[in-house]
Amino acid sequence: MSMTLAQAVKNCIEIEHAAERYYRRLLDNAEDDDVKAFFTEMADQEAEHAALIAKLGKELEAGELPQRADAKIKSVERAPGWDDVEGITLAEAVEIALESENSAALYYDAMTDFTTGKIKEFFAQLARTEEQHAEKLHKFREDRLG
Repeated sequence: MSMTLAQAVKNCIEIEHAAERYYRRLLDNAEDDDVKAFFTEMADQEAEHAALIAKLGKELEAGELPQRADAKIKSVERAPGWDDVEGITLAEAVEIALESENSAALYYDAMTDFTTGKIKEFFAQLARTEEQHAEKLHKFREDRLG
């Protein structure tokens, strides 16, 4: 069964919401103010991206999006440990986030192989955004963890 554009967009929205939930859980467990500020910024950006994707997706599709993401998205939205943030170190949290951001970038990039025109550029921009998140995480890791 092939995926519709509407379903692909809904999957993208779920990727962004899953990342937002992860960063918010990390934020809840953070004690350092700089770490809290970083995870707050990341969570807020993910929420903004989900809203932007929904808006652009409705424009591209010219209609309502499906109620839920495709079941196939489960492998994209979750790195090992994605749901369990209790007791993990900051280094482990950042590694999980990096893996997730890179997986999302790869998913979006793969979507460009099946699309053309504005839709292809839509997914290419999403891939670039996730790559920028990964770069932020790399910098955070270097600055905070050495």
